[in-house]
Amino acid sequence: MAGNRKELILWIGPLLDEIELESMVERGECDTVSANLAEWNYLKYFIRDTDCEIVALSAIRTVEWPINKKIVYNSRQVEHFFDGRLALHNIGFCNMFGVSHLVREKTLVAKAKEIADLIDSSVYVHLFVYSMHLPFMKAASAFMERHRNCCYKLIVPDLPLNMNTSTSMRRVLKEIDWKNIQQQMKYVDGFILYTYQMSEYLRIPDRKFMVCEGIANMDLLQFPSRDLDAEITNNKLCIYAGSLDERYEIDQLVEAFDSIGIDGASLEIYGRGSGEERVRNACKAAHKACFYGFKPNAFIVRRMMKAFLVVNPRPTRLALAEYSCPSKTIEAMALGVPFASSKLSGIPEDYWDYIFPLEFDSTCQLAACLEGLLSQDTYLLRKRGLDSKAFIRGRSRELVKTMLEFHGDASA
Repeated sequence: MAGNRKELILWIGPLLDEIELESMVERGECDTVSANLAEWNYLKYFIRDTDCEIVALSAIRTVEWPINKKIVYNSRQVEHFFDGRLALHNIGFCNMFGVSHLVREKTLVAKAKEIADLIDSSVYVHLFVYSMHLPFMKAASAFMERHRNCCYKLIVPDLPLNMNTSTSMRRVLKEIDWKNIQQQMKYVDGFILYTYQMSEYLRIPDRKFMVCEGIANMDLLQFPSRDLDAEITNNKLCIYAGSLDERYEIDQLVEAFDSIGIDGASLEIYGRGSGEERVRNACKAAHKACFYGFKPNAFIVRRMMKAFLVVNPRPTRLALAEYSCPSKTIEAMALGVPFASSKLSGIPEDYWDYIFPLEFDSTCQLAACLEGLLSQDTYLLRKRGLDSKAFIRGRSRELVKTMLEFHGDASA
C-alpha cells in the first residue's frame, strides 16, 4: 500500500454470509460454498493486512428456476462485517433461466455506478473481481468509467468454459457469453490466475498476470497443532471432501479403499456433484466407506482434524486438472493434516515437498498407494502436517501482499 494515499478496496463477486449460504446449499438453491469461502479468505487478510475500508458488491450465484423454485431474490439491506470496515451490498434479481444473467448485469452495473459516484476522485481503489462472470466484469468496467483512479484486478479461479454446459442451450449461451467476456478482458489491468496454465489458455502476456492458487483460511491457521493420538492412529480415518463430479471417479476411490488390508481403516466422503449417485451406491456396497453428502464446512473441518489422512485421487488426464488447485489441498495444509493427492498439474511444484503424491493408473495401484500411506510412521505423518501448516501460512501471507501490490500492465 502506498504512503499516505487514501485507498479503498472494492470487491465484486458472489459473496454471502457463510452460514446463510450453507443453508441455501442444503435447500438446493446454490452450490458455491467453496467460492464463497475463498472470497472470505481474501477479505479477512485484507482486513488484517491493510487499513482500507472495503466495499463489496455481490449478486449471489444461484441454481436457476425452475430447478430452484425461488424465482426472485430481493435486494438486501447493506450488511456490515469486521466492526464496520466491510460494507456488503447484495443486489436482487429475477432467477429465471435465460433472464437472471441479464437482470443481474443490469442491476450490478447500476449499483457499481452509484458506488463510484460516492467515492472521492482522490481515493485510489483496488478493484478486485472474483471470477470471469460477465455481469461482474461489466459492473467493474462501469465503475471504472466513473472512477478512473483505480486498478482493476480480475481473479480467475475457474475458466468460464469449464462451467455449466450440461445442455445444448447452455452450451450455445456459454459460447455467446465467452465472446462477451473476451471483449471485457481489455479493461482488466492485471489477472490473478489460479494456475500458470490459465495464462496460456487465455493468452495473457507474462507482465499482465500473477499466479495465486488460493490462500489459507486464516481461522484454520489459528487451530492448535494436533497430536496423532491413539484415536487417530488406531482408527486410520481417511477423508475425501469436495466435488463429486462424475469425471473425478470418486467411486473408484471407494472400491480401492475397500480392498486394502489395514485394520481399523475407514473412509468418509463428503460432497455433491454429478457422480454423487455412483459414489453413494459404491459406499453402500463397501465395508470401509461411508457417504455423508453435503455438510457445513465447520463440520468437515472437525472431521478432518480427526483424520489420519485427507485424500484427493482425481484423475490427472482431465484437461481441467491444469486449471485448478483444489481448495481442500490448502484447507488440509492449514490444519496441519497430512494430505495425499494425485499429481494434478494445477498444484504448484513447491507444494510437493508437503503433500504425499498418489501415482496410479488403476484401482489396484491406488489401493497399494493408500495402503502404503496408512502404514506410514506416525512421526513422519505428524511432521509432514506441521511442515505443511508452516508452509501454507507463509505462502498465503506473501500471496496477499503481492496481490495488493500487483498492478499488472494496462498497456499489454
